[in-house]
Amino acid sequence: MLFICSGCAKLAHLDQLLVLKSIGDNKAVQAQHVKKQDQDFEKLLKAMQEDKLLQYPDQQSIRRAFGEPLFIKDIEKDEEKQVKWLYRYSAKPFGSDKVYLYFSSAGRLLNAEHIEKSPVQDPTGNPPATTHETTDPQ
Repeated sequence: MLFICSGCAKLAHLDQLLVLKSIGDNKAVQAQHVKKQDQDFEKLLKAMQEDKLLQYPDQQSIRRAFGEPLFIKDIEKDEEKQVKWLYRYSAKPFGSDKVYLYFSSAGRLLNAEHIEKSPVQDPTGNPPATTHETTDPQ
């Protein structure tokens, strides 16, 4: 006697199949998120290149215009508490441009630093960086 249960294997592994489907769905969502973050970063770079960053005087206006930073850190600079934000291409942690924004503890934009990465690397393997700064005159 021969029994064929082609649907049994599917039912026995339904949980695993659903996990795999969820991972596939999440990858599409992740790709969309990365694309949006990269587009926002390019808008930020353009605003800095056109000296328009001071049109966004605080954290709220920066978030609205350029999205969430990839990294936020409380720092002390010149004996003043500040908040440092990092923006860069999402999927390129090394070898790409970075923008650091510095805010007062009250959330006001104090300074912006654009670190350009060159494709040419020095003997240590680190790409050389150049810095362009934008500072609030107030």
